[in-house]
Amino acid sequence: MVKVVFDLSNKMSNIGHSIGILSSSKCFFDINSQISTKIYFFKKNDIKTKNRIIFLSNNLEIPKFGMPQKLPDLIHFHGLYNMFNVKYARKCLKAGIPYIVTLHGNLIKEARNYHKFRKAIAIKLLFLRYLREASALHALSKTEAKDILDIVPEAKVVIIPNGISSNYLNFMNSARYITAKNDSNKFTFLFLGRLDINHKGLDLLLNAINIIGQELRNKNARILLTGPFNSRRDKIKIMNFISHYCINDIVDITGPKYGKDKINIIISSDIFIHTSRYEGMPIAVLEAMSFGKPCIITPGTNLGDYMRKANAGWITKPDSMSIAETIIKAIQTPYSKIKEKGNNARALVKDKYLLSKTVNSMISLYSSIIEK
Repeated sequence: MVKVVFDLSNKMSNIGHSIGILSSSKCFFDINSQISTKIYFFKKNDIKTKNRIIFLSNNLEIPKFGMPQKLPDLIHFHGLYNMFNVKYARKCLKAGIPYIVTLHGNLIKEARNYHKFRKAIAIKLLFLRYLREASALHALSKTEAKDILDIVPEAKVVIIPNGISSNYLNFMNSARYITAKNDSNKFTFLFLGRLDINHKGLDLLLNAINIIGQELRNKNARILLTGPFNSRRDKIKIMNFISHYCINDIVDITGPKYGKDKINIIISSDIFIHTSRYEGMPIAVLEAMSFGKPCIITPGTNLGDYMRKANAGWITKPDSMSIAETIIKAIQTPYSKIKEKGNNARALVKDKYLLSKTVNSMISLYSSIIEK
């Protein structure tokens, strides 16, 4: 979510809009020097939350917690399960400020089914009014929009997909870009993202690797899991999976990678793999596609239909046997065809998922609400 907020707000700021971010996330401390947007951090005793909010205004000032002295034209909340958002939204309504909410997949059916009863009660008692009173609810895909309307049928739902910077596409033309490996008998699969064993379907992936372990060894294949562990519990479970299945010679946990290190690890891989049970729309998949990497993805990424039509990768059911069969299909694909799929992936990003298109659509949405 931080990546999405960072890219969107920075792009808007660079084209002349006055943007501010109010956050408690430590992630924004790391990017504060890289962004032209004003970032404000509220104190721990102001509110207990880890989520963040993006404020949009022509003259935005946020001197302290509470409504700013110069009110924004519109407020854009990110995420659902956050009481700070709910309380601040009520302040917005009293002040006559419209707001929209990007849910980032929180209301997708599969996401709601995880801790199902707890979430059902929370949505009904704490968050339904917050959603109903929003000027618009932002969905990243048709699937997410449908699932939002199942919960909030009266809502105005607008579909705007995530987008990535054209810099990723431009990077391919530089001398540093490695087009492909010459040895088609060696494969590197890459997962990039939070190492969340349930959400990201890493238990399914590790079990699939165990099923076809010998085939992967015969191809000198490696699977890189790159990113921070979501929690200590996730770390223990993932390490136990790898140890129990004796697949530490196939699976490498590289830790998180940022900046040039992240770009290098994407470039050095052959196939990107993302086996999530549910998502809004994963930026990591779009980034990999922009570097010409074909992807193995589950329907939960909400990119499967477009990827299938573009012949940009492989779509697998979210179960270990299907994932195993899809990985085998991928490593048996001639490398020339893998490159072709990768080129198709890059073309798909250029056609549908550039940040500039996302920003233009978002500005149109903001304007339609502000001008009412």
